[in-house]
Amino acid sequence: MKHYLLKNEQFSRLHGFTDLVIVNSTDFTQSANNTAQALNLNSVDLAKGDIVYPQLLIEVRTATVGLATCTVSLGITGAVTQFSSANDTIAGNVYFTPANSVAPYPVVATGKRVIANFVPGASEALTTATAGEYWFWLKISRLADRQIQA
Repeated sequence: MKHYLLKNEQFSRLHGFTDLVIVNSTDFTQSANNTAQALNLNSVDLAKGDIVYPQLLIEVRTATVGLATCTVSLGITGAVTQFSSANDTIAGNVYFTPANSVAPYPVVATGKRVIANFVPGASEALTTATAGEYWFWLKISRLADRQIQA
């Protein structure tokens, strides 16, 4: 898994996205059938005061191969569908965004991360996937970046 914090010039060209996280099927470690795997998309906890916006994009760049069924939802620690319900990853070049009714998520407690939750079919394990590349475009307003220096 690769996590990129986008620079100011990228941020403005990419409609305000601040982070890009690229997940590949090789990142799957769950080998039990019908068992989800929640992947932390940020390597460190979000800070109190950070805000995760629902203006996000799940991009299935390469379809999931080797599984008959696989879905992904996007959420936050403790609520894996906070931003996006289960979306099919078997078709490639598919884009998913949340509904307009999804509110921004202000981080008010420690231990929160953005979560991609992958779920295989009933008689399948995620580790049997032989291909799949998923790009998660995120918009996170970090409290540390909003601090004004006098």
